[in-house]
Amino acid sequence: MPRPTPARMLYLVVGLILGLAGTIAGQIYVLPGILASIPFVSATPTPVTSSGPGRFTAAILQRVALINSVQERSGVTLRLNTLEIYRDGVAVSYAIASSVGASPATLESDGVSLGDDRGTVYSLSPVGSSSSLSAGLTTGAFAFTPAPPAEAKTLRLLVPNVIALGQRLREGQSRVTTGNWEFQIPLGG
Repeated sequence: MPRPTPARMLYLVVGLILGLAGTIAGQIYVLPGILASIPFVSATPTPVTSSGPGRFTAAILQRVALINSVQERSGVTLRLNTLEIYRDGVAVSYAIASSVGASPATLESDGVSLGDDRGTVYSLSPVGSSSSLSAGLTTGAFAFTPAPPAEAKTLRLLVPNVIALGQRLREGQSRVTTGNWEFQIPLGG
């Protein structure tokens, strides 16, 4: 091992100072740019605004109604199965069958909206909303808050798009199927 001479000690100290200065400069100037380019680190989540309870708990089930309404658009069939009304919200179960390729399809949940004949504003709740995928079939449920008011007679569910999830799509097959499925759901007594 070479002897520590004053010149070698000077090179060591200068190297440490330059390395430290480079690390600090990198953290200040380079790291924020790298972090901003990573989609999940810099993206801020879409805020969930709700006019009802802040969180859908599905704690007290008040009523379940069969919907059994089917609509087909561009080779994609969307069926609403049931409506579940809870004290703090509402859940709608669905199934999507796709004859378009071998890719399963799932709903684009950002565009799903629910309204009623009384003008109530509903918010999609991430708690209680889910889906399960398999080849060509998706089943799931959407949860919304608040619960429908007693005066409401009809709910209106709008599903603008279905997205095909899968690595291999048929030639010419689009990932997004625009259907604008609109369902009128009677609430009945």
